[in-house]
Amino acid sequence: DLPAQLIKQIEFHFNNYKALKKPGSTKVDHWGDIEEAKQVIRDSQQRWKQQ
Repeated sequence: DLPAQLIKQIEFHFNNYKALKKPGSTKVDHWGDIEEAKQVIRDSQQRWKQQ
């Protein structure tokens, strides 16, 4: 479990970091559990390997 303030800071980062780079958008829809996080990482690794 993460402290509420850290969660707010992480959400702020992902909702605003692209303003510093090229145009685009991101949105934090929800917070998942550890298993969902691991699956997201595996999925992104698989997409990277396919490039």
